[in-house]
Amino acid sequence: MTQVVKHTIRTETVFSEDKDHRLLLKKVWNAKQPLATVITKYPNLDGDIKSDLTTMLITNNIFDQGFGGIYVVNLFTNVNTGKNINEVETMVHEEADKYMIQAVESSDTVIFAWGSTNSKLFTTRIKEVNQLLEDYKDKLRILINPSSKEICHPLNPKSRNFWMVEQLSVRTESKSEKAGVK
Repeated sequence: MTQVVKHTIRTETVFSEDKDHRLLLKKVWNAKQPLATVITKYPNLDGDIKSDLTTMLITNNIFDQGFGGIYVVNLFTNVNTGKNINEVETMVHEEADKYMIQAVESSDTVIFAWGSTNSKLFTTRIKEVNQLLEDYKDKLRILINPSSKEICHPLNPKSRNFWMVEQLSVRTESKSEKAGVK
């Protein structure tokens, strides 16, 4: 005997007019369950149909944690950020923060998953995001590497199949500063 199982994932993507910036990626598979926002460094692809490995890992892990969907937003919005990393003025769209707040307000949980960074450019942007999300502290979580207990990215081998997520408020000050969060 066979059984047919059908699922629908609704995907919405917000781009800048020139399509150089992805401001928001939303995937919902069960609107009756809570949604999560995951913040990573920058989008690798447009993400509306085609998924990169990071988006796939985020989707799989958020599903496994019982969420009904995700908003994926990024510190930097340029879909070519990897190539334009030194061109600061082209990295963040002027409406990026508006869409980040929209995602955070629509979510039950917000997970910082940008990994470690030593770049002044990233540190500056992380501080801006921390200030932007100051009023949402109760929702903020960090994806951590189970071995080092430091913030990690979904591509980290230690986090690919199982996410260890910790509430931001339980982090020690020194670890938070290392993670680029306050």
